[in-house]
Amino acid sequence: MKNSLETFITGLADLQNHIHGLEIESRLLLAPVDENTSPLLVQLQGLASRLIGQRQIFNYNSVIISLYGFLEPFIESLISKYLNFINTIVPNYEELPEPIKKNHIELSFGLINRIQQARYSGTMTVAQVVSNIHACLNNPNHYQLNDEAFTYHTANFRADVIMETFARIGVENVSMRLKKCPTFTQYLTSLDENRDVEMMSLEEAFFYLNDLVERRNEVAHGARTELLPNDMLLSYLNFFKAYGQALYEVVQSETLSYETKYRGIPLGKPLKVWQKGTVVCLSVKNISIKVGDFLIAKISTLPYLKGEIQEIQINKISYNKSQATATEIIVCLKVTFKATKNQSFFLIPQ
Repeated sequence: MKNSLETFITGLADLQNHIHGLEIESRLLLAPVDENTSPLLVQLQGLASRLIGQRQIFNYNSVIISLYGFLEPFIESLISKYLNFINTIVPNYEELPEPIKKNHIELSFGLINRIQQARYSGTMTVAQVVSNIHACLNNPNHYQLNDEAFTYHTANFRADVIMETFARIGVENVSMRLKKCPTFTQYLTSLDENRDVEMMSLEEAFFYLNDLVERRNEVAHGARTELLPNDMLLSYLNFFKAYGQALYEVVQSETLSYETKYRGIPLGKPLKVWQKGTVVCLSVKNISIKVGDFLIAKISTLPYLKGEIQEIQINKISYNKSQATATEIIVCLKVTFKATKNQSFFLIPQ
């Protein structure tokens, strides 16, 4: 899933550079000319002055279409990779989240119908989809989800459509969870430090998302629309950077809940957290821990956190590995995230 986020953020960065390039181009085309000005620039300025309205429309349209074009595959990729992870970690079909089991068969038959259409552009075959359905129902210990069935959508990704789409895979209340995610809360606060983010409506919080979809539809259907200046377009990019990161964190947190359930070794709450949350001290017994293992932090009101164990100390001496002991020992673990004392911790051996 991290690759999905990185691809999305890279696309936004490229689009940001493109917008900055348009700004430089505009200044160049408006620059004063004299006898020393290149004839080519004079010719270009003359052409641009005659096409200024068309240029603004084309540039605006390209940004809007590109921005939505980055968003849609990002969300589809998150869904697909989340399901692939669940497929890998949950050992039996019957143990899957109820929404996945409830929707899988129906959505798979919808996928079969689409595969038989000439415009289908996916990679699945009817035989593969049917085989996967059969395995889920008759060989639940070796099941395979048709993840592509869950990524299909007929409506563009407004906030409510995104929430419904993730609910089908058991990731409930995405909009509310996004609004409470520290990454997104920090972004909303940056817009107005005096605004109480908790009192902000979902419509306000996700204005840029829903407005982008409206503008994308207007552009796609050739409707006349109010053009946005480049500085406003950059505000949209800032929103989607925060939105994409927060959505990734919410979905990643959901995967970590399953990882703790099926792979995690409970370590309990810390005795102490220090060095600005990067060192966690725990009392352990009959548990071996090594550098390179992962630590997951759980707290009920915030997303799970996961980080690699970079260093182990026992009695202020560093070790690459702590041995399992019959008596309790205190181990201090340096991790790659910011821990707190009210979190519960789980070890994920590697």
